[in-house]
Amino acid sequence: MCESEPASFHSDGVQRLQVVEKTWTPKTGLKPFVVKLFPLYDDALSFYREYARKSGFEMRKVTTEQSKTGDGYSHRRKQRRNWPSHRKGCKACIRLKLNDENIWVVRHFEEKQTHELVNLEDFHFLKSNRRLKLISSKATDS
Repeated sequence: MCESEPASFHSDGVQRLQVVEKTWTPKTGLKPFVVKLFPLYDDALSFYREYARKSGFEMRKVTTEQSKTGDGYSHRRKQRRNWPSHRKGCKACIRLKLNDENIWVVRHFEEKQTHELVNLEDFHFLKSNRRLKLISSKATDS
């Protein structure tokens, strides 16, 4: 579903044009929520990956680790080639935190996407789902 901000009217009765950012909200019954618990980190990833698949977007994982000195956090990313992205400015995410009982807790969830969502039947075209089968990869090697 696409949502947009309403136009603004000023006290002089004149409507001012403004740039409106469209957002899409996934329509699926499977949604994470704040304080949802996962016994294992992999369970949380699997859940969010399935939510992404049913919602029509790709999941990407950005890891955050505690620094060696213990005084803060640092983002560690692999160096990659720059490819065009359709998710510019997309704030959709899930943030997890390990609690005192060693259980992963959803501490933040943002579902609005700034890019169009893909139909389930076209999901296999997304980058994260493009996989060569073993037979195909051997044929391309020869």
